[in-house]
Amino acid sequence: MTWAMAGIGLAVLLAACSAFFIRRRKRESNRRWSWADNWSVWDREKLKKVLQEEEPDKGAAKFLEILPSLDQEETDWWRKTLQELGWEAFFITSLTGPAKEERLMAIEMLGFIDGPNSLWPLMNALSDKDDGIRFAAAASLKKLSDPRLLGVLIDALEVPERWLPARVAEVLIATGSRGARALAEAFPFSRGPAKKMMLEILGEIGDESSFPILLEGLKDPDASIRARALKSLGQLGEEKAIPYLERALAAAEWEVRGEAASALGRLQATGAVSRLEKLMEDEDWRVRAKAAKALEQISYRTSEYSLRNGVHPFGSR
Repeated sequence: MTWAMAGIGLAVLLAACSAFFIRRRKRESNRRWSWADNWSVWDREKLKKVLQEEEPDKGAAKFLEILPSLDQEETDWWRKTLQELGWEAFFITSLTGPAKEERLMAIEMLGFIDGPNSLWPLMNALSDKDDGIRFAAAASLKKLSDPRLLGVLIDALEVPERWLPARVAEVLIATGSRGARALAEAFPFSRGPAKKMMLEILGEIGDESSFPILLEGLKDPDASIRARALKSLGQLGEEKAIPYLERALAAAEWEVRGEAASALGRLQATGAVSRLEKLMEDEDWRVRAKAAKALEQISYRTSEYSLRNGVHPFGSR
């Protein structure tokens, strides 16, 4: 009986010790991989070694939690480190996986890492059937510093059946004046829908350097392209565009007359009031509506002036 009791006691002791060491190993393991909780106090070389053993997908989940708190110096260190660790290649491969959440994380990580091989994988994601994937790809493409980016995006405008023009335009607009200059260079060689989309993007960017290209758009035989150029001139906000807009009021096509009127209203061109008033008798109701809206916009501006200066907004009647 005594030996039996002793045996039972020893078994209990061994079980307790085993449980203790298992818990200890788990705690040590958790401490080992809890770098995301206090990574900033780690020696960076030691942290880099820890990251070398980390599975990139698990490490990325932790990293994305701390990303919003990083300053510029820390951001640069992480980007350089993840590039050196080869995480770009891992996430490029992950883009072809079946799980959407994994693909979305891969897209976000590729945008952050900004590696030399991410452009085309992200462009492929931009052509995905899933709008969520396309949206995420556009967000990551905006972050790339790849010098090929602008040329690839502009070429993509020529293939609307593969790349949704609105998503491509979103990325180009985000590039600002760099994108405007690249579009200006490519415009003479573009055609059809791509040319029209380029004019739209230039208007959205609103860079003054686009003015000569928008004037070129006014010479196009396609009325829809001329109309788009007029709208973009109005968005640009340059008063030197007013004479070109006024001349377009006499165009044969209703959409050209209408966009010219809208642009003059946007620019609040008080000198165009008499021409816009004549347009109120246009044969096309859409043109009349745009002329009326333009006159309202100009009237608001001139009414403000009148209140300050005690004069009739459009002169004596």
